[in-house]
This record gives sequence, C-alpha cells and structure tokens, in this order.
Amino acid sequence: MRILKMFESLKSVKKRAFTLAEILIVMGIIGLVAAFTLPLLKDVSGSRTWDIQSQDFEAKFYAVLKQMNTKSQLARLDSTEEFVENLQKNMKILNVCTKDELEKCFSKKVSLYDSVKNKPAKPQKLTDLELTSSANFGFADWETNIMGIQFTNGVQALLAYNANDCAPTTNDYSDLYNCVAMIYDVNGNGDPNVVYKASYDIRHFHVSKFGGTYTDCIASGLCIAIAIPSSEGVDCTRLGNSATCQDYTPGTNYAQIAASNHTGSNRNRVVDAGIKCKEMDMKLATLDQVKTLVNGLGKQYMSELAEKYNTRTFASSSYSASTQQVQGYNITTNTFSGIGHVDKITAAVCVANK
Repeated sequence: MRILKMFESLKSVKKRAFTLAEILIVMGIIGLVAAFTLPLLKDVSGSRTWDIQSQDFEAKFYAVLKQMNTKSQLARLDSTEEFVENLQKNMKILNVCTKDELEKCFSKKVSLYDSVKNKPAKPQKLTDLELTSSANFGFADWETNIMGIQFTNGVQALLAYNANDCAPTTNDYSDLYNCVAMIYDVNGNGDPNVVYKASYDIRHFHVSKFGGTYTDCIASGLCIAIAIPSSEGVDCTRLGNSATCQDYTPGTNYAQIAASNHTGSNRNRVVDAGIKCKEMDMKLATLDQVKTLVNGLGKQYMSELAEKYNTRTFASSSYSASTQQVQGYNITTNTFSGIGHVDKITAAVCVANK
C-alpha cells in the first residue's frame, strides 16, 4: 500500500512539472527584462562610482590648494604654466600638456549634454573645440592659457589659472575656489566622456563654459553656474557710485542697502557674487530665475550642488527690505525665501541664455 501511494505521489509531481516550452518562454521573458534593466543598473552604478571619485578628487585638490596657499605658491601668479609648476610640487602628476597638445592629456572625443533632448549630444573631437584660453571656460578677464594634466590616480584635467585676481586672504573654500577653473574626467579615457556637472564622468570645477558653450542648462535654454563669494565680500559704498554697484545685482540697488546701518553692509557677498557672475559672462539670477532653474533641474540636482559647494542656500539678486534678507533657495526646507544678510551668503546662482 505504501509503495502504491509513493507511485501516485510521483505521478502527481510529474503532472505538475513545467514543459520545455514553458521554461523557454520564461527564460525569454527574463532575457528581455535583463536587456532593458542591466544598462540602467550599469548607468546608475557608474554614476555613483563617479560621484565618489569626484568628491574624493575635489577634496584632495582643495587640500592641495590650501597647502599651496600656505606656502605662498598660489596667489598672484602670472600664468597657468606657473600654477601647474607649483602644483607639481604638491600633487602627484603623470603628464602635463600645453594648450596646443591637450588631446595628449585628455579624451580625444567628448560630448556636451543636450538639455533640450535630455541626453548627451553627438561626440566632438577635442581638437575641434575652441579650447586654448581661460575665455573658453567663461573667464576672458583672466587672460591665461588652458593646460592639460594627467594625475597619477587616473584623473585627467583641463585647467586654467586666475591671474586676474587670485589673492586669497584665508584658506577658506570661498577664497581658494576662485583661483582655478577646471574640467576633469574621473574615468580617464573610458566612456562615456560626457561633460556635465553630475551623473556623468566628466565634471567641472568653477567653469561656466566648455569651448564657448554653457555647460549646464535646462530645456528652455536658461543656463546655470554657481558663484562663491569671497569671505570678505566687497564694500559696496567704496566700489563706486550706486549705478556701478547695481550693475552686478539686477533689480536691487545694494549701494543704497550698504548705505544703511544694518549688519554686513561693508561685507557685501551678494555684490561680490554678482561680480564673479559677470566674470563668467553671466549675471546674478533674480528670484524668479532661481525658481525656474530649480523646477527645471530638480531638487536632487540642487542637492548635489549644495553638497559640492558645502552650502544649504543659493542666493539671488532679490532683497527684502522688510526683513533685511537676501532672497534665494533653501535646499533644506525646499523653499524660496529670505536666506540671510548680505554678509552671510555662501553661494549664489548665475544665469545666462544658451
């Protein structure tokens, strides 16, 4: 009787088994799902890896700038060439290339991000892009050359030095940041070689343009860059007349604000940010433009910028006389409101039309 029951049980199992056709269908479905999802998972994994590499590289580069400034090897240099010579004394570098041979130190083909189509544009030869001077990074006033650098950690970079006004009085990030503009590839010669502030392998440090084209834009054509005002700011009452001061802050006359007695009137970081926006061939954004950019770029993008520049707020040119507060975007509360007095601003939004 037990043998008979075991035999019936085996027959039942056999009846419940899948056919070869059913197994092949399931395998086919799994294959299709994998074909669609694996590339996405690879992109996400690559992006996270590049984020970590970018954060690590910029932290080390910032530490080196502090070291150079302490040794009096950073301020008031005459050229990018002199800066790179001093950089080699403080950071491990494998190779250096002049402006005429940048392709020996950087990817031979790169793609800019097409904000309208929301995808990387067609790759361009590096030699076809206009990349010789600081003006091609958005800084015509610097009047210095772009040089190529290959670091021993695998990072490749194109770099220009600010010979116009690199004169940091402290080792604060806000003072050192404005001395250098740099495009760098954390993935070396590996694909995809896409220039964008986040999500791809080629990142930028204090750059608004790449070969004459603005690097970060939304579909409407409005482009963004971040200005980091110096810790000292500027004395708006001594900068010039009211009109001169207002040139840097559209819609708000900070010379009149500085003439009042409220806190920080002589350490105006908003005007200083406006000056730095103008150096990048851009202007300080109004509050409405900041809203447009945040809505177009998304909170995640702004969070990445906040982490990159060690700030929780982004200033506009707008000002509330009733609260004596500069208006801007607060990443923590995700609101557009007063973010501090003119002497407390840590970052500001610059804009231009593509």
